[in-house]
Amino acid sequence: MSVPYRIYMDDSGNVDPSTTNAPEHRYGSVTGVIFESKYLDDTFNINFPELVKKHFGTREDGSPHNLHRRVLASIPEHGPFSVLQDAEKKAAWDKAALKMFEAAQYTAISACVDKVGWYFRYPNWNGDFYQVLIEAVLERCFYFLSKRNGVAEVNIETKGNRDKRVKEQYSRVIKTDGLQFISADKLRTVFSSGDLNVLKKNECKPGIQLADLLAGPSLRHIKFVNVGRDEPSGEFTKQLCKILEEKKYYREGNKGPHGYGRVWRPTF
Repeated sequence: MSVPYRIYMDDSGNVDPSTTNAPEHRYGSVTGVIFESKYLDDTFNINFPELVKKHFGTREDGSPHNLHRRVLASIPEHGPFSVLQDAEKKAAWDKAALKMFEAAQYTAISACVDKVGWYFRYPNWNGDFYQVLIEAVLERCFYFLSKRNGVAEVNIETKGNRDKRVKEQYSRVIKTDGLQFISADKLRTVFSSGDLNVLKKNECKPGIQLADLLAGPSLRHIKFVNVGRDEPSGEFTKQLCKILEEKKYYREGNKGPHGYGRVWRPTF
């Protein structure tokens, strides 16, 4: 009997075709977070909202606020997340969040691309960087699931005008093209649908919020590991990256996460 999983994906950086040498334009990534469905329903989907309520309160209807890393990082002057301007409350949140990142049972897979390096390697390439990144993440997810008799649905938060690009790349891989070393038929044995499940902003589930919180730091960490640029700054982000590196990135046996849970493109 197969084991049900759910995967939540989010992107970070710049995944558009154009690029410059500026870091904010040059690098893009997609991060996938894998949960066993039973643990997700019985534990994480209960504990995560309670953590958010404890530190940021609730909306008028009593539901927890949705967490987005960009909002938390900017520490707005008004609204529920403005409490982070208080040093003690921020320290309490940072401590609780890091504990959650470490204790929660999930596996992370991040694929990152250096677009300048990619065009140097493939000067006539005119594809979509979502193709590069989603293929890399799905390949690693396939190996993770196949070794655990797992079957997963794949979810992503709406990207607005980018939804079509993401959905087309996912469906192309699962329904027809497959991957370089894995046929579409084999992929469909571990992915429950050929269509990506796109979540609306107002149904931002705990799993997709976790993917959002991890995607940016993971991009910076993998970029620094591979090219030595833009070392993650701030004690919180450094601790989070350490948790990912040591405990959460997918790996096989005693092998490290390079090429498994953290993937760099292009490879040379």
